[in-house]
Amino acid sequence: MHQLDLPTGVSLVGTEIDGRHQSKLSVALPDLPSPGPRCAQKRIDQFYAGRWCAANAVEKLIGEFVVPEIGTDRAPVWPKGVCGSISHTDELAIAGAAICSNVLSMGLDVENLESVPEAAEWASQVASEEEFELCDIQNALGLLFSAKESLYKALNPLTGTFFDFRDAQAVSCDSSQITLRLKVDLSSEFRRGSSFSVRYLIVPPFLLTLLVVMA
Repeated sequence: MHQLDLPTGVSLVGTEIDGRHQSKLSVALPDLPSPGPRCAQKRIDQFYAGRWCAANAVEKLIGEFVVPEIGTDRAPVWPKGVCGSISHTDELAIAGAAICSNVLSMGLDVENLESVPEAAEWASQVASEEEFELCDIQNALGLLFSAKESLYKALNPLTGTFFDFRDAQAVSCDSSQITLRLKVDLSSEFRRGSSFSVRYLIVPPFLLTLLVVMA
């Protein structure tokens, strides 16, 4: 997708949210999962756009158009042997998928940089001054926020452990990748000091971050 460097065996699909994805999915799969009875139309459109991306990403991998169901924790339930991640803004939905024999987990996040708040108090909850200095780009706050979101999405399913923005620290950053290091133990496998490389791509006004935890 665009110029994002994807590992072998990872499929990524994006789409504009236009309110038509529920009907597109219904043509192939009449019995669709539902986001819930009380959701506003905007949330419904986002949900089905994300599921449409996910089903297409899965089809690229296994040749079968499968829409992820909703798990008990509200997270997507991917087909057996597949892992993935879904994210959206108000305007754009993106999903990634990979075969589990190659990938343990995946974290994907997309942000509209025009919507990322610039409040100093909020920024201090996301990262330290040293991290902002390290990420010497115009959209440092958006990048740090999104990269840590992708880290959480990838590691929480593997560890079952909640952790916050400040529990990971950026230790390097270049034009396409940011490296985050855990400051806490999450499990016996993912301990303090473990480092993760998060790929990123900025296509104004959107920022995409992707963390793939290889098997």
